[in-house]
Amino acid sequence: MQYESYENALKCLVAEVEEPVALRISLKACDFKRLLEERSLEYSLENASSMLQLLLKTETLKKGYFEHREIQLKIARKVFDGSEIRKKLFLNAPCTTLPTWVKEVIKKVISLKPDMNTKLSSCIRCNLSLFFGQLLNCSSYDSLSEISMLLLRNFLIENSNYSPHHLFWRYYALQQDSKTFFIENICGTKIIKTLLFSSDFSIDIMNFPKGFSVLDFYIASNDIIVDMQNDGYSKHSTPEPQRAFNAFGLFLEANGLWYSKELVHAWALEMNRRFKLRMKAQESYLLLANAYMNGQRDIRQVHGNRREKSSFPEWAQGSVQGYLAERAQDGLGKQTIDMDRCCLLRLIRFLDLLNIKSFGSITPKTIKEFNLQDMDHKTPESKNAYNTRIRGFLRYLERTKIITAHLALAIPCSSAISIRPVQVLSAEEDGLLMHAMNARDGARTILRDIAIVKLERFLGLRVSDALSLKFQDVDIPHMEIHILQGKTHKQLILPLPNTVLNSIVRYVEHERPGIESEHIFLTSRHPFKPLQSANIPLLEHLFGESVHRKNHILRKTLSTEMLCSGATVSIIADTLGHSSNDAVAKYLDTNDKAMQLCCLTLEGIEYTGGLV
Repeated sequence: MQYESYENALKCLVAEVEEPVALRISLKACDFKRLLEERSLEYSLENASSMLQLLLKTETLKKGYFEHREIQLKIARKVFDGSEIRKKLFLNAPCTTLPTWVKEVIKKVISLKPDMNTKLSSCIRCNLSLFFGQLLNCSSYDSLSEISMLLLRNFLIENSNYSPHHLFWRYYALQQDSKTFFIENICGTKIIKTLLFSSDFSIDIMNFPKGFSVLDFYIASNDIIVDMQNDGYSKHSTPEPQRAFNAFGLFLEANGLWYSKELVHAWALEMNRRFKLRMKAQESYLLLANAYMNGQRDIRQVHGNRREKSSFPEWAQGSVQGYLAERAQDGLGKQTIDMDRCCLLRLIRFLDLLNIKSFGSITPKTIKEFNLQDMDHKTPESKNAYNTRIRGFLRYLERTKIITAHLALAIPCSSAISIRPVQVLSAEEDGLLMHAMNARDGARTILRDIAIVKLERFLGLRVSDALSLKFQDVDIPHMEIHILQGKTHKQLILPLPNTVLNSIVRYVEHERPGIESEHIFLTSRHPFKPLQSANIPLLEHLFGESVHRKNHILRKTLSTEMLCSGATVSIIADTLGHSSNDAVAKYLDTNDKAMQLCCLTLEGIEYTGGLV
């Protein structure tokens, strides 16, 4: 067979691009030529089109088909007339074998954007053909009205490589019996894959109170985005709330529900349980929409205000306030009280979802159900800590005669082994961190991140204390840092290494927003305020999402380094700001060199064979 024109066009195409793209094009084009040769087919537009149809059926991923198709179109442009390519190669493949009603749907979807060029319309036609082809392989349908949102969600979860173009959702929204606002905003599969339906919940959400309509919520969500833009928020600040509004709005539309705060909490809880998503930020945006719908239209006053999302229902407020007041009288710090409040909020929201309106109605079964579903914890230790606080609150209710049963016994004392080997940075990881802390450019907040990480790594500060550092805390003449620890309220004085001071000065001079504030570390986006987030992008970039690679590992690495250098436990305790030496144990890894001096032989306990 003669393929001279094909090979010459391929040579020209490869010469126009650089490696490694040129190699990929060459390999794909040669594979396509081999398929023609195996079937004794001449190279023509008709044969190329039929071969693409064959690849459409055999390729496991649509990406492979798209690559072949794009390369064959480029080669064809160098060999054949443009009008012939459009007729035989562009328009016909790959929807020739689809049912008539599907072809009509694809045609109408493309018509939604009449100014679309030929190449883009062809790509959309190809995308929708692949999507419908795989969808019809799973089951048979005679019209688009037979394809429900629930069916589409389940299909996309199982076939994530076959997602439809976003124009499809606009057309799909037009076919609904009632007016929709959020379906046409879908631009990816993630929002569909995590779409919840009433059947996914263990509780009856259809009888939740009707607060505001979907239209009210849609208007409020748009107003929030506009106000954020008008108030000077950066363009990077709006996508996250917009995604939250689209996801929850789609959930309302798909289930025919009304907006309510109770439904927001139930949705966030189920999203976390089913998809392991952390919904704290999304929940705050959705509650912000509630404030807007109630007439609170000041974005600066409402945005970031956690009072509403952390408020307790009226029936629980008296007991909660009494318990927290008792904890404060015992001398516990603000952070501990805030942790207690967070734990109780989880319990009471769960009770609210079960329509329990008094603590006297709680049963041991209720407490066990709460404990089993409360799994949004990164480590067994954090789960144990929450259980301890819930148990303490239940004992308070017993002491005050609010409940009579010993409900605290329904929560296990330990959810898992609570003592594990101390995890510190390995020598290789520590070297990687040291190299990263010498960077001068990179991410937008690189200088701020380096200064914070050095405060943790070289001084052993908790991340909360590092973030709350003020200018008055840095004593440059004496090269010291004076800080009142937020957790223990203990005054701490530490030597200030030159490398830490230099990083702080570099951040203040070159990266810190030029506003008046006593705090050193500020957010990088408007409105500028003291930094509170414990997520440091530098550590995330180096170590990813690994649980033990968070900020606290730097504190443990320093303490273990001091131990191996010969420091006593009391000195380490003073450096970390602990009130007693007993609290230091969980921060210390083993001193390998010292332990080698204490090794014992196995003489006298030789292996004699057999099984024990």
